[in-house]
Parts: sequence; C-alpha cells; structure tokens
Amino acid sequence: MQKKKTLLDDPRWWDFIEKYAYDIGRFAVEVCGMNDIDNQAPTWQQFDLFDLAQENGCRVSVSSGHGSGKTRSAGIIALWHLCCYANSIFMFSSPTMAQLREEVWKEITICHTFMANSEFAWLADYIEVKTESVYIKGHKKTWYVIAKTAPKGKPENMAGKHGDWYMVWVDEASGVADANFGVITGALTDKRNRMVITSQPTRGNGFFYDTHHSLSKDQGGVWDKLVFNSEESPIVSDEFIAEKLIQYGGRDNPEYQIKVLGKFPDRTDIYLNSEAQVTWRMGKSVIGPEMGYGYLICVDVGAGEYRDYSAIIVVRVTGYGDHGEQARRVELVDVPLYSNSRDLTFLSGKILEVYTEYENANVLIDRGGMGVAVCQNLENLGVPVTRVNWGDPCFNNELRKRFVNQRAQALVMLARAIKEERLGFLDQRYQTQLLQQGSRIPYFFDEKARYKIMDKQSMLSEGIKSPDLWDALAFAFLEGAYYTLSEKSRQISQSTKKAQKESIKAKLRASLNK
Repeated sequence: MQKKKTLLDDPRWWDFIEKYAYDIGRFAVEVCGMNDIDNQAPTWQQFDLFDLAQENGCRVSVSSGHGSGKTRSAGIIALWHLCCYANSIFMFSSPTMAQLREEVWKEITICHTFMANSEFAWLADYIEVKTESVYIKGHKKTWYVIAKTAPKGKPENMAGKHGDWYMVWVDEASGVADANFGVITGALTDKRNRMVITSQPTRGNGFFYDTHHSLSKDQGGVWDKLVFNSEESPIVSDEFIAEKLIQYGGRDNPEYQIKVLGKFPDRTDIYLNSEAQVTWRMGKSVIGPEMGYGYLICVDVGAGEYRDYSAIIVVRVTGYGDHGEQARRVELVDVPLYSNSRDLTFLSGKILEVYTEYENANVLIDRGGMGVAVCQNLENLGVPVTRVNWGDPCFNNELRKRFVNQRAQALVMLARAIKEERLGFLDQRYQTQLLQQGSRIPYFFDEKARYKIMDKQSMLSEGIKSPDLWDALAFAFLEGAYYTLSEKSRQISQSTKKAQKESIKAKLRASLNK
C-alpha cells in the first residue's frame, strides 16, 4: 500500500517557506488576506511585532491597550509558524485559557478559511483546525499549535516542550507567576526558539514588568519591548477613545493608562481615596431640590465577631452609573446604628423601624454570613429586601470586564464619586471612622486589568480593620441599587419644573412687550 503524501512531500511547500519563513508581514497580507477593507490590513504596530517575531531566537514583550490588533497578530503568527517550519511546536499560555482559545482560534480559523479559498488552498488542505489544537495532517503529535496553562502553584505543568522550531506565546503575562516563566524560558534551549509575551500592564512588578525595564535590551537585557497604544492605533476609532476617556475618568486615571495607553500606570497610591479627599466631602450637599431622589437603607451585617460592626446607614440618591450628567449622586443623611452587638433580633427590629420612617425606601442587606438570617427576618415581616452578595460577578457585561466582582464595582464607583464631588456627608457623627475607613481601601488590578479590592483577611494582616460603615455606604453604588422617588421629592420636582416654566413664560412675555 502506497504511503500517503504529507506536506513535506509537496514541492510547493519548499518554495513557500523560502518566500515566507522570514516575512510575517508578507504572510499576513498575501496568505491570510489582510489586504482589504473586509480583512483589515496590518497596522504599523503589528508590522513592528511581525519584524521582531520572525527573527530566530526572538524575545518580544508587548504591552497593549484595547483593540490594537494583538489577538489578530497572535493568530497570524501561530499559523505562520505552523506553515513555515517542519515539525514545529507553537504553544499558547495564559492564566485563564478559555478566552484565549476562543479568540485566537477564531482568528486562526478566519485566516485558514481565506487560505482555503485562495491560491493557497493546497496548503490549507494540509491543516486541521480543532477546538483546542491546530496541526499538520499526518504529523498530529509532532507538528502543531496548542494552548496550555499551569494550575496555581504547579509551574512544572508547563515543562516538557522542546524542539528546534519551538515558539511560545504567553498572553495576560502580567498575571503569570514568575515561577511559570522560569519553567517556560528553561525550555527554550535552541538558539532558534522564539518567545512573545503580551499583556495589559496591570502591575509594577513581576517578570512581564521586568521585560519592559531591567530585562529590556535598552538596559542590557534580551527583551525587545513594544507598546500598542490604542490612541495611536489606526484601527481604534476616535469615538472609542473619547468614550473611554469619559468612562475611565481621564488620561491620568490608572485604568485608562493600562487599558488604552498600554502604559504601566503612574500609581503613587495603594488606596482608592486619600483622607483629604474624604474630608473635603464632609458637610457637603450634592442633590439639589429639583433632582428627583429616593432613599436607600444600606445594611452591612457584622460577621458575628466583636471586631466586626453592623452598620445601618440611610442615603439619599439620584441618578445611575459612574460617569456623565446623570451619574449617581449620594448624600449620607443618617446612621441609625453602628454597633458590634450580635443580637440579630434587635438589628432586624432596628431596620424595620428605620424602614417605616423613610417613605418609599429600598433596603439593601449584605446576605453573607449572619446577614442571611436578617434578610429572612425582615422578609417574614413583609419588608422587601435586596440581598447583596458582592462577592459575585457584576451583572452587566461591560462591568464584568472592569471589575472582579460587585464589591470592587461599588467601592471604585464610590471612590470616583468622591473625586468628582458627587457624594456628601450630611450626617457627620461618625466622621472619624468614615475618614479612617474611606482612606484605607487597598486596590490593585488583576491579569485582565480589572479592579480588585484586597480581601478583608489580607486587610487585617496589614493592620486595616473591617470597613463596615464604608462597605454599607458603597452599597448605594452597586449596579443593582435601584431607588423609588420619594413623594416629597416628586412634589418638589414638579413644583420646581412648574416654577421654571412660569419663569420662561414671563421672560418671553417681557421680550414680546418691548
């Protein structure tokens, strides 16, 4: 029986690799079809990456902002390496693989489909694209592209890959443990082995950070560093940049620096707010009589230990979201309870008492731990309760991309409201506690450039007590913190609107009589 021919037996392949093996840019345009409106031509940033990645033994580190073509580049380079080097291995790695597999494999599939409908259909026939691997037919175990990651604390899972034509691409590299990089780079034993790492620059330490600093070529290291700044990318619209400037709070905001500029943020702080910023909001009013507002009763239930306090606060709120003219405004108007008592019956009774005092008020209660019993007590008494479980992810997909969980979302939006003077403390009885708690909320960014707040156990190890009052205040900024207009607010708003109309009419009559 005659042996089936493989790619190595096809004379066309030898001419192909002579043309493209050291020209990724040409491969992208001619083989993958990146040359028209429907299939975006490579940008100058992508060409910079292609030029570096095609060199034998390359070490390239890319810090990138939104939408600058990093994922498309990954798909093209993986397919190029597979098509141009016999028995080559290309490995993708990342802290979390699902999104990488979906997005990069999508790009590989798009390029492979173009090949199959072009003059390179003969080459496409040798390539098999599967859900978690891409390989050359007849060489499934020796000539392929795969994705692999290591569980936390087990870097040895990344070991075992070697080859003359071996290339590694690590995405979200800022969140990869240094121990993993030790194993990955230890496998690059041939001088032709290549490595590219990409990430949003979420933290100022670690291996990825070092490749842009102490390990970079301009400081005597081996790493070429690139920055894909979204503001400079031809494929990122001006409208998108303008939207993100507003959404993230300006060019000086660390979130904007990371996600748009592709820049390690200029962070001199580890806390969301300073004490001076919180102090400035004491005694300030931020909701005018013409603004329709409602009341929220926010309750953080102590964990059952005397070092944790239960807090009941009443806030007046209007608006939604964290930016724009209708962004949420909050006034702290009352703190009916701040106590380390563990009497849940008393706590439930106090909440009921406050609920009957404020018309149309909505009640939000932390349902974690002992909070479940308080929620049940009030619901049995007929009080509608919104249960807060802020360890859960956000509901809105856009917020999921920005915040690790609802806790981060609420606390970050509270911090922004303070900076933008959309929060005021009318009740100042617990000013000392509010200043201490509000100015000591440590935050950082995870490997996906999402805000993350230090957990309470870690805060305690840093000497930071549980911020119970501040947590309760933050409930007012949760995406699910809805309010109902109070009757008084409705009447004032209607009266104000009526007065405004009469004023306009009077001015119009006066101008006509002149």
